[in-house]
Formats: sequence, C-alpha cells, structure tokens
Amino acid sequence: MNKNNLPKFDKENIIVQGKYRTLYQYEYIHPNKSIIKYEVIEPVNKKNIKYAHGVGAIPIIKQTNQLILIENFRYAINKNCIEFPAGNYDNDELDSSNEKINNMAINAIKRELKEETGYEGECVNFFISPSNKNIAAKFFGSVYHDPWSSTSSTVMSLFSIDLEKNKDNKQNLEDIEMIKVNKVNIDNLFEFLCEKAKNGYGIRQDLYYLTCGMFFDEIFDF
Repeated sequence: MNKNNLPKFDKENIIVQGKYRTLYQYEYIHPNKSIIKYEVIEPVNKKNIKYAHGVGAIPIIKQTNQLILIENFRYAINKNCIEFPAGNYDNDELDSSNEKINNMAINAIKRELKEETGYEGECVNFFISPSNKNIAAKFFGSVYHDPWSSTSSTVMSLFSIDLEKNKDNKQNLEDIEMIKVNKVNIDNLFEFLCEKAKNGYGIRQDLYYLTCGMFFDEIFDF
C-alpha cells in the first residue's frame, strides 16, 4: 500500500495517565480528509524506547524436556492466566544502541525469569538469525500483542534450564504479584492448557499460538 494513501498522525491527547499504562486519544487525518479519533493504550515506558517494551522467556528444563509456565493472577481479567515468564525492562537496563540491544534484552529476561520462577537459565535462541542482528531493534519493536488497541510488544527468547544449577530456586515477587510455577511436559502442553481453560483459567495469546503451531505440525506433518 502506498504510504501516501495511509492516514497521517496529527496529534495525541492523554485521557488517563496510570502507573503501568496510559490511555491516549490519537487523531489521524484520513486520505479522504476526515479526522479519525482513536483510543490507544501505551505502556508507560514506550516513549523512552524505540523497540519492544517487554521481555519474556520460553524456559525448557533440559533434563526433563519440560516447559516452565506460570499461573499469574491478572487484575484486568480477574482470574489466573497461564503464561510464559515475562515483564518489563528496569530503567537501569535500557540502552538505545542497536549493538547492545541483544545483551540488554537477555539480561532483562534472565532477571524476570529468576524473579517470577526462581530458576536461572541461559539464552539458547533469540528467534532472529545472526545475519539480521543489525535490524534487531526494529524487528523487536514490530511484534505486537494487540495492534488494534495497544502499542505493547515483547521480545521472546528460548532459555535452557539446568536443574543441577537450580537446586535452591526461590521466587522474588513484587508485593502485588501472585505467581505459581508449573512444569509441563511439552508433549502434553495442549491437553494441559485445555484442562486449565476448562477450569476457568485465562491463556496468554503467545502461548496459545505456540501450542497451535505444535498442534498443526502434528496434524499436517509440516
């Protein structure tokens, strides 16, 4: 689509400023000259960084081939949600230079993994090819959760967990966090999520999509 035929951003107004999120009203000028007003939710740190504001881990225990997931009470939906360990950057972890973004993200993911699950691990795969590291900042800032209503985006990384190095693992949760750790056999992931959904749990979108991909691979023999 020709960029000249796209709506053009004009201005923004803050509707509600919260601790974790800000609700804006964006105004665009449509190609037909009409004014489009649209409500958008932004993470509070989105204005400070040009890449994904959040980080997350897909942790696999190498001795058992189990996936580490968390049950996280989510106030927005008033229920526990099954998720990957994830969170936001701390202010002292932010760095705007492209060559440092990989280390910055990995360090933040390691911290979140340790805080939420008690486990320490090593990054195995960053889901971007080595030849494309120079576009990492742009790529990581382009994967959105819900682009219909939010600018929120997250960097995901595959982590290997060695039980020999995690014999005394303890969570370090914030006061408002209520998180339980689950270890799930990868082959039983779909059944595990179905059972949790049947019992009233929410399922985070990226985890659901991963499970769908595994299920499709099994059915269609990709």
